Amino acid sequence: MKYGQIAEGKRINEFIYHCFQYLKESEIIKFVNEFHTQPHDKVQVMHTFRELILGAYLSQLGLQMSHHCVMESKTPDWCTLDEASQPKYIIELVNFHPDAETSTDIVTQIREKGIWCNFVEPNTERLYNAIWEKASKYKSLVSRNNLSYVVSVFGEFTASISQEEIDQCLFDKETGLFALYPEVSGFLYFEESSGAYYFAYKPNPFAKRKTDISSGTFR
Repeated sequence: MKYGQIAEGKRINEFIYHCFQYLKESEIIKFVNEFHTQPHDKVQVMHTFRELILGAYLSQLGLQMSHHCVMESKTPDWCTLDEASQPKYIIELVNFHPDAETSTDIVTQIREKGIWCNFVEPNTERLYNAIWEKASKYKSLVSRNNLSYVVSVFGEFTASISQEEIDQCLFDKETGLFALYPEVSGFLYFEESSGAYYFAYKPNPFAKRKTDISSGTFR
């Protein structure tokens, strides 16, 4: 292994190296440094892991990706670059976790029963707020720089998101975020199942700047 043991777990470590196959050396070094500075018993390291998976998937599609590209003192998770290596659009990732009550219930059930019975309340309101926060955060930046903007969400199995919840957040006639934020070009949702990551893209029909991303699988 060129960069040594990066993650403590063998499976995650192997998948990190798998992702590295799709990135340039300069981008790989960024992640190696991040992983080495983050405590691996904290949640942030998994956020970085999913940012890596997102970038590797997009790179697999043939896009030139730059992680934490500095733009007006901001560092969006990913920038897609054009032929001149200039930012074309940015992609921000939301790691969607269960709420505090559900998280506590998961820990309690596993401790007492050794298993968690997967039943969660609808996530629509929390999902809406998470997407809204990202949409508003970069609205001015993408407008000033004439960039496309994609919001991506990773849904943990403990915070399962249905297509109905996603569509309600994005397309509701009165509160739909796509209509409220035409600066957002689209929404990219992904989740993990049996070691594979499944991506689904929804373009914003009201977008000022159109962007198409292929839905697909990364494994």
